[in-house]
Amino acid sequence: MGVVRSALHAPLKELVELDLLETRLAHVSGGGARRRNVYHLTAAGWNYLASLPAEENPAGAAAKRGLLSGNAAPL
Repeated sequence: MGVVRSALHAPLKELVELDLLETRLAHVSGGGARRRNVYHLTAAGWNYLASLPAEENPAGAAAKRGLLSGNAAPL
């Protein structure tokens, strides 16, 4: 993708502020002992994704067809 990790903080923070993502600290595979921020789509995030035209975002079409699914892990 060609994006450095440090460039992701601002856009992810904005998506959290828009209530499209939620975040929690969790231990992740290969992350060592340190807990990392894990991001999950909120219901509003799933709705926004499903509302995007397929030509703008193929994942939006997949969400409409029910091909993308999942629930955030309990906090």
